[in-house]
Amino acid sequence: MQAGGFSKVQQRALPVLLAGRDALVRSPTGSGKTLAYLAPMLHSLQARQPRVARAEGTHALILVPTRELAVQVSDVLTALVRRFCWLVAGMLIGGEHRGHEKARLRKGVTLLVATPGRLLDHLQNTTSFRTERLSWLVLDEADRLLDLGFEAKLKAIIDALAARAAAAADNTFSPAATEGQLQCQTVLLSATLHPGLAGLASLSMRQPVGVGFDAKLVDGRLQLQEAAGDEPGAQKQAGTGGGGAAGQEQFELPQQLQQRYVEVPAKARLVALIGVLRSRLRRSREAKLVVFFSNCDSVDFHHALLQQPQPGRGQHDGTAAAAAAADGSSDEAGELLLGTCPVLKLHGDMKQPERTSSLVTFSKAASCVLLCTDVAARGLDFPAVSTIIQYDPSGDPAEYVHRVGRTARMGQQGEALLFLLPSEMPYAQLLQQQGVRLGQEQSGMLLQCLPALVGKGGPSQAVQQLARKMWKGAGGGMGSVSDGSKDGSGGSAAAAAGLEGLEGLPGVKREQAAAALLLQRQLAAMVSRDAELTRMATSAFRSFVRAYTTHPSALKHVFYVKGLHLGHLAASFGLREAPSRIGAAGSAAERKKRKQEGQHATNKREKQAWHKNAKAAAAMGRGPADLGLF
Repeated sequence: MQAGGFSKVQQRALPVLLAGRDALVRSPTGSGKTLAYLAPMLHSLQARQPRVARAEGTHALILVPTRELAVQVSDVLTALVRRFCWLVAGMLIGGEHRGHEKARLRKGVTLLVATPGRLLDHLQNTTSFRTERLSWLVLDEADRLLDLGFEAKLKAIIDALAARAAAAADNTFSPAATEGQLQCQTVLLSATLHPGLAGLASLSMRQPVGVGFDAKLVDGRLQLQEAAGDEPGAQKQAGTGGGGAAGQEQFELPQQLQQRYVEVPAKARLVALIGVLRSRLRRSREAKLVVFFSNCDSVDFHHALLQQPQPGRGQHDGTAAAAAAADGSSDEAGELLLGTCPVLKLHGDMKQPERTSSLVTFSKAASCVLLCTDVAARGLDFPAVSTIIQYDPSGDPAEYVHRVGRTARMGQQGEALLFLLPSEMPYAQLLQQQGVRLGQEQSGMLLQCLPALVGKGGPSQAVQQLARKMWKGAGGGMGSVSDGSKDGSGGSAAAAAGLEGLEGLPGVKREQAAAALLLQRQLAAMVSRDAELTRMATSAFRSFVRAYTTHPSALKHVFYVKGLHLGHLAASFGLREAPSRIGAAGSAAERKKRKQEGQHATNKREKQAWHKNAKAAAAMGRGPADLGLF
């Protein structure tokens, strides 16, 4: 609920659900959909006389597409039922101990949040799981459930629930056997008008009321369309879902969300990402940023890289060593690229406890950076997210909308920044044609806070010397520097830096181009010196290229894999040349092997650290237990 009262979707949905009607609810991301169905659900169950007993089993079931969303909804539900001690909330998700889940189900869980796969498993294999008194069924983020291919499992779940209810002789909520439908109050929630919503609604809903949808029966079939009259304060956007699938998806975004795109050449992507992260963190002490990548390997690599010590303001592998040595304003040893700001990661290949830990830590942090895949793109309500960065574009316009929906929630301000290669610039036009309000960010704005540019005395001497050398070399072959730009902004320096493509981009100054080159050299040296970082960078490069090939056919003219310059792309992963065998390391078995190798390396480092601390304790005449090693 908003501080000033109910949100628009809550005002419209609560009367319908309190009246006991089935409902199809559509609203923008971050508008309070979760409370819109949890409040009437709890009101209904707590008011029953005699009181609902735990031994009766599950009375309300909430299905969500991801484990992270299940954890979030479960947390909200647990807080709400705290005053109703006879109502028991629980959760079923993959990655948890099935035996413990079966024990909880045996005792009884009144309100249950679950992902489809694990719920179907228990419906088929846990005989003590009682659902015959089910009176509420909620399908949250229904469009995402369909996108992830859960339609068959959802149908199997609804059939299993109906069969269980029909078989119970003492069930007052039993469905009529002739109808074959589950007779419980059903709520379907979606942020977009997905082509498959009508078919999903037909599985379990009876004469549903549309909230944000117009639901009509035509020749005995349910048809959905956008409701007349858009919600105030929301930005209407329409696009073709699924990358050209039949049917139009309808989007809504809050007006207080500032959306921009920036053109970044492939070679400059990594330094530009570090630059924008540093600038947003310097702008506010309470900055919370979410960065989206296309694959798990990219998340792992960038997470590991950002944990490395920051190169000194004079450190590099170029020819300005004398200037670097004379520069007395180097950074403190051990400072990370993003300073003291914690950097977390979240993706589907992580173990469930690690995923939950990242989710909770990011939610509670005042300032933090979260690197993630689209596992965090739907439904998750992170408090006070200030900036969304789409480092790898999603492709599907619907997914773009859901990614940026992690900020500017419930009336708060937010910004979203989309990275695009020069060959991907038509994607910005595509989004604009579909109603997404996008402004262009100057490329130079991303480079203002690179390590060699900030600090005492401004740009380091190494950067100044490199900038003069680059500019002199460029001027010798391209005419006078003063002919291009008096303020030092222009593309000649960037071209001389070897970061091809920066030339001609707005706002790039000579010192920024020099600092970008310097940092790129430092990062490449850092990766080449560390065998594990090199392996991770290589895997991330290959996974990026493979993910690039999966863009829908309707967008191949924008995301054309053969149009990528693989050498320049490799530089964005800190590699000096493009790896061969791009299709390698793509199987599930290989990914599992890499995860095991990574865990082995982690265990080895922890063991080495333990022995080092134990030796230090022995030298001090103290035991390991005295230093907390046991």
